[in-house]
Amino acid sequence: MGSPAERVGMLISESGDIGTVKLLILSGGSPNGKTFRMCQSFVSALPEGWDASIVQISDGIAHCTGCNRCRTGDCVFHDDMDDIIGKMDAADAVIFATPIRFNGPSSMMKTVIDRFQSVWNRPDRLSARRRFFSFMATAGSEDPNLAPCTTIFRSFCVAFGGTWVEPFCVTGTDQNGTDPAGPAKDYAAQFTRAVSGIISAER
Repeated sequence: MGSPAERVGMLISESGDIGTVKLLILSGGSPNGKTFRMCQSFVSALPEGWDASIVQISDGIAHCTGCNRCRTGDCVFHDDMDDIIGKMDAADAVIFATPIRFNGPSSMMKTVIDRFQSVWNRPDRLSARRRFFSFMATAGSEDPNLAPCTTIFRSFCVAFGGTWVEPFCVTGTDQNGTDPAGPAKDYAAQFTRAVSGIISAER
């Protein structure tokens, strides 16, 4: 993927300023549920220069069966994953957004991650560019265990040569009916500062 300086350079304009950052947010909760609303609030608070798109993961994505067809050709399934892979290919930053389910991500989110096996077997399907990864979560309890999600998403980041940014979780969404809007906007500022700081430090 080139040196860190070369990869960071893809995000820096000729004037030395950070250019437009394309952000992909994959939402693995219910359509228009708390996780999706958290994503909308996050996007509404992004500063100028961030081009964000939210993709609501559908339940029509097939599960990876481990057939290994993708080692020598394309995945046997052609569904919404084709679009998701294309959007990730164009993205500078990717955030996985999920409700916490038994201390892990939602089943829809895990299905998407597993389907990236076709990209792992065919790395040429993703262009060589610098990508930042993180996750946002909604949790029903006040004290969720984020370790399993962190392991899964950070492992994905490492597998595809990304740079990890600290995640974020809105807690108490079941017990206290916590509104994710405010905390998500705060995280937007934290996330963009972190990415900008890393890019600036590696120029």
